[in-house]
Amino acid sequence: MFTHRSFTILALLWGLSRSLSCAEPLFSSPAGILTNAAQVRALDAKEAARHLPVHLRGVVIGEAEPGGNGFALQDETAGIYFTCPSNAAATLHPGDDIEVTGTSDPGSFAPSVVVTNLRKLGVKPLPEPHKVTLGELLNGRFEAQWVEIAGIVRYCEPSPNDPRKLRIELATGGGRLVLRWNVPEAPAPLVDAEIRVRGVCYYLANKNRQLLSPMVAIPHDARIQIEVPAPADPFSQPLRSLDSLMHFAQDGSYGHRVHVRGVVTRYQPGEFIFIRDGEFALRVQTSQWGELKPGDEVEISGFPKEGNYSPMLEEAVFRKQSSGPPPQPVRLEKLADAGALDANLVELEGVLDKQYPSWAEFFEFHTATGMNFQALLRNDEKKTVPSLPAGGRFKVVGICSTDRGSYGLSSGLSEPRSFQILLRSMDDVTLINPPPWWTRQRTIRALAATIGISLGACAGIMFLARRRLREQEDRRLAAEKEFALIFTERNRMAREIHDTIAQGLGGISIHLEFIKNRLPEAPPEIIKHLEITRDLVRHSLADARNAIWDMRSQALQEGDLVSALDTTMKQLTEGSNVSVRLTVTGSPRRVSPAMENDLLHIGQEALCNAVKHAHAKKIELNLDFGKDEIRLTVTDDGCGFASGKSPPRTDSFGIIGMRERVQQLRGQLLVESRPGAGTQILATVPTAGT
Repeated sequence: MFTHRSFTILALLWGLSRSLSCAEPLFSSPAGILTNAAQVRALDAKEAARHLPVHLRGVVIGEAEPGGNGFALQDETAGIYFTCPSNAAATLHPGDDIEVTGTSDPGSFAPSVVVTNLRKLGVKPLPEPHKVTLGELLNGRFEAQWVEIAGIVRYCEPSPNDPRKLRIELATGGGRLVLRWNVPEAPAPLVDAEIRVRGVCYYLANKNRQLLSPMVAIPHDARIQIEVPAPADPFSQPLRSLDSLMHFAQDGSYGHRVHVRGVVTRYQPGEFIFIRDGEFALRVQTSQWGELKPGDEVEISGFPKEGNYSPMLEEAVFRKQSSGPPPQPVRLEKLADAGALDANLVELEGVLDKQYPSWAEFFEFHTATGMNFQALLRNDEKKTVPSLPAGGRFKVVGICSTDRGSYGLSSGLSEPRSFQILLRSMDDVTLINPPPWWTRQRTIRALAATIGISLGACAGIMFLARRRLREQEDRRLAAEKEFALIFTERNRMAREIHDTIAQGLGGISIHLEFIKNRLPEAPPEIIKHLEITRDLVRHSLADARNAIWDMRSQALQEGDLVSALDTTMKQLTEGSNVSVRLTVTGSPRRVSPAMENDLLHIGQEALCNAVKHAHAKKIELNLDFGKDEIRLTVTDDGCGFASGKSPPRTDSFGIIGMRERVQQLRGQLLVESRPGAGTQILATVPTAGT
């Protein structure tokens, strides 16, 4: 990979080779160096940010702005933007044939080149430009390209940011394009002229490298081709009637200024004028200031533009002709008339529904014919606007501003959808009749009161219902407390049986076994009776243990299967050196009480077998809650027994009882064991439908 230093050394060596030989090109570029503008433009932002080496030759097409360090160069493939770290860009002019070495840069919108070395080789003619439209510029592919475009100048003034250059706005292709010309003033009047210009296209982008708008930079010595000059006097065009604007004309054009005359109905200095000419009216946007008042007759020259409903003029200039009495408003009776009266001074009567104070005052009215409209008062001076009585009948005077509606596909005719009245002052709103006592607001208040009473009644009913529910809850809690006491007593009795009868029977069984072992030569009758007594004691001990489990299984009503197994596990191993562990997998959930009870008894039996008979030192329980089944696994490291045979002392191990419980649950019981290798009991029961 080339570094800046190694690249500079190569460039110097290549430059020396060029000075010793007139052969073209200047040098043969090593692999990995970008040698034309198209290669640089093909980079994405990440690739361009790697600062790849660049060497190319081309013609300067765009100069640097005053005090700037950027310029545009075009070779045989495309144009590309360059930036210089010094003031070298100021010495370049369009047509300079130069050779440049540098590195790639992502730029703010498209890839560009940062110059490290630059040398002039001569002068060449500028290349032929791309003849483009505004729509083509908006697709974003003409960054740093030499282009040509035509249109009508709508604005031409020194740039507010830099008076050394002109800002020109060109109406073209149904939109506006900004031109920047590096001259302090135009050599001829340009506003309203049809021109054709050549320059370099650049794009304004946001921080996300997204296009906002195009702009064309014109070199200071470039000539703007004026195809149709601007009139020397903007008022020299023939007068047009207001109703003739933007009508169909086979050879007409809406792009140039028009000259109209009318009587002022409203004037906002530096912003707009409304004028009337007979039955028709017009809105005019203008930045010109002057002393105008309603009734003054003015001449206006401006560019036609579509408005909300009817045409308007923009970027207009005016001159006062005479003064006269204030114009009288035209009566507006129905919504259909709002189209013909758009921008005209009108009057109508309406009942005030509501007043909305904000940066402007909004008044909502309705008329006797069913029309709804808003009256808007600008309050630039932040004056206090009086509150008008809702429900009162008012006469409203102001400028009608009509909104277009949908139009028929067959006729293309747009009917008025709604309108606003633009008030000039609060004097345009006059009270005719005060509001009656039974106004719309009072009706709304009465309805609100009725609704409030109804809601209050509903709230009272809900309160009583919740009170009854709380009483029922208290009774339920009392019953649960009573049941808890019963369960506690059952558990106490179970502990008493375990600690007295069960332990006593266990002790008797041990002593009987001891006596039997000590009397090997006793008569057979005595041995037989000892064995019968021992078996009776063992059966009684099993019955006592089952009674204890039956009473303690009620714990399922106080908890779930997991907590019941955990309690049983701790009770059976308490005070012993047996290590036990319970693991739960899946998502624990409650199933039918019968299933929980059987699974608990299976677990109890398996634990008891492992502790009492298998003499296990380590027991592991796993309760797996599957999607459609529950699996209970009990694994111990006890003595075990031969697989495929019944375990010794079947009555104590209870394998048959466990198997019967699993079969009742439509499940399966698997027992795996080997002598000396412990035992694993797996009970699988389906939960579908439980």
